Amino acid sequence: MPILNPTVVSCCSFKGGAGRSTAAANIAAALMIEGKHVLLLDMDFGAPGLHEILRVCKLELYTDAINNRSDRSMHGLQHLFQEFENHEGNNTNYVKWFFSNRVFRLRQNISAIASPAKWSEKIEKSEGELFYIPSSPQPPETNEGEKRAPSTQQFFRIFQHIVKELKSKINPKMNFDFIIIDSASGISDRSTPVHGLSNIILMFYRQSLQHSFGTVSMAKRFYNYRRISPKWKQKEFLFIPSCVMELESLPLSPAMAKQVSEYRQQSMKAFDQLPEGFGDVSDLSVRDDDSLRVFERLVMNEQNMPIAKDYLKIARYLIQKREK
Repeated sequence: MPILNPTVVSCCSFKGGAGRSTAAANIAAALMIEGKHVLLLDMDFGAPGLHEILRVCKLELYTDAINNRSDRSMHGLQHLFQEFENHEGNNTNYVKWFFSNRVFRLRQNISAIASPAKWSEKIEKSEGELFYIPSSPQPPETNEGEKRAPSTQQFFRIFQHIVKELKSKINPKMNFDFIIIDSASGISDRSTPVHGLSNIILMFYRQSLQHSFGTVSMAKRFYNYRRISPKWKQKEFLFIPSCVMELESLPLSPAMAKQVSEYRQQSMKAFDQLPEGFGDVSDLSVRDDDSLRVFERLVMNEQNMPIAKDYLKIARYLIQKREK
């Protein structure tokens, strides 16, 4: 399979609650601020959340909307994949409608919240772009997310078509630098094909025993994929702790602070079990704030400067990897 021109980055986690979706949205925004052309896809079909973070469209979960083609108000990626599965994308009227109505351009949204002034000025002067395609609702009484999950090869063909359509609509000379994907948590038929297409896999985890050991368990599965499949050997894996609390800012007694610190160290020992040379336990991290605990949102502004800098640091890491 040829390598996609964009660098494909999937954001994953062992389980929900690790800040994966919030990170995917904010890393995509940070890449756009850095002048990159970015496509953000919500492919967590079982529990999508980017629409709540970005607030550019509504998505009523667990309805029969996915089966009702006459009601297109909540159509998303599952409908597009279904279209390609049934018609190989030859239903040009639907495809044109989809790209006119269900692809959201977020440049102005981010420019409106970006601060300090140098960030908004940077956006105005750059050619950075960010496009977002939402997921689709999933009926509760069926296992539609599993049944309709495309293969890696199908993803690849659809991605090529998505990029081609966006280029023809916006700028034929525009090349996408990154495709950022919010994937389903864990390892399943929904998430594995996404990771199979990715160049870089960001594994977000909380500094707790269940998250750390679960993340290492996932990593071991990925390591086995790498042993048996040539395409997995070229992928990069990065482990990023999220929701990291700064102990000195918490009202803890010295005894409790010591106990929490020891618990963290114990959870980090899980990564000693990683296969030798597999993945990068880097110094990148995302500290805890209310955008992760209470009010998920884009944080590229002065009010959230510490956590915004964390996402910018990850974005710059990805840019550095791409330009090597």
